[in-house]
Amino acid sequence: MAVAADADARFRTRDGGDPAPPGVLFVDDEEGVLAGLRTSLRKLRRDYTFHFALGGSEALDVLAAESVQLVVTDMRMPGMNGVELLRQVKASYPDVVRYVLSGEADQSLVMQAVPVTHRWLAKPCPHDYLVDAVAQGVRHRSLLADPDILGVIGGIDALPATPPLYRELVRLLDDPKTSVVTVAEVIGADAAVSAKLLQWANSAFAGGHRVTDIRSAVVRLGLTMVSHLVLRAEMVCLLDERHAVPGMGLNELRRHERSMGLLACTLAHPDEALPAGTAAGLASTGLLLEAEHLPDRLATSYALAEAEGLTITAAERRLYGVTHCELGGHLLSVWGLPSQLVLAVEGSYDLPAPTPGPLGLGEAVRAARLAVQSLPYYSSVGRPHRDPVTPPLETAVEAWLGALAGREDSL
Repeated sequence: MAVAADADARFRTRDGGDPAPPGVLFVDDEEGVLAGLRTSLRKLRRDYTFHFALGGSEALDVLAAESVQLVVTDMRMPGMNGVELLRQVKASYPDVVRYVLSGEADQSLVMQAVPVTHRWLAKPCPHDYLVDAVAQGVRHRSLLADPDILGVIGGIDALPATPPLYRELVRLLDDPKTSVVTVAEVIGADAAVSAKLLQWANSAFAGGHRVTDIRSAVVRLGLTMVSHLVLRAEMVCLLDERHAVPGMGLNELRRHERSMGLLACTLAHPDEALPAGTAAGLASTGLLLEAEHLPDRLATSYALAEAEGLTITAAERRLYGVTHCELGGHLLSVWGLPSQLVLAVEGSYDLPAPTPGPLGLGEAVRAARLAVQSLPYYSSVGRPHRDPVTPPLETAVEAWLGALAGREDSL
């Protein structure tokens, strides 16, 4: 097995000190496939350093010797298949993003790949789609230059779900009379399960165009596949008080995700209502990531925010140069979620413009986050999660909440 390379080697620079292009490794057991990829990607050689390996063993040799940020592998290969290769990559190089590029869509093979694969691409893959997928896999490398943080994100199989919702979801999936709409409503109220489901609904084995809302994701996958994914231990872990979000209890967190999703859906332009609701529900992705995998970092940020009267994102920016919103956006980008959802999550803590609806997707998410701070449940949420609201925004918040007239109980 390859020995993990020095972490510094993954961030090599050119002689002039500029960062080296991201390294991308393609792995296949057919030389013709690799030759086709070389030809197809030739014009991008200034943007990326491409490596090509004939099989899993050669791929591990390349990883031990070269700076690689993304591995794209075939699934069925003699000697070492794609699942086994990605298991070894995950163990030895957790900061490396892991994609499958395969014509296989066998469900048993897909389920084996779930714990070690960030994204599944179809073979043959259209050139533009492949280029976009590669770009999504490495788009945050310059921002998240800490290999330890990238290793944490690369090693994440699942985000922590709130236990009551997860138990309800398991109950529903065990009932043959459960409808797609009911399952989608429950999943949409939890960022952890939503993110993972959208990851796989947007993978090529599921087929079709990009999915930006939970109901479409459930329809595409089908309740049987949703059940298989949700009930896998590798897909969902449960959030508990040991790794809770500082200043926001489990009940408040679940209500926050649900309220944001409903309000953003209401405020958005009708054409973007469902994606806006989904993006708003995913806005806490970075908080969940830090609560489960980087709790000391989150606690330190929260303590500084409390001590100096800052928002939590301002404290994170001062301490680390990157916020939990950007960490969450990177994870969702690596998982292959559509760019409009990723960008809305990254910008969810920005202040919205004080304009009436209907709003665009990103603006609806920002407006929803600010408006829910006026709801009664938010009085128990810690001050670092709140933004100071200027008079123009106070008027806008009243108007946004007014859009929910008669539906307050649902929040």
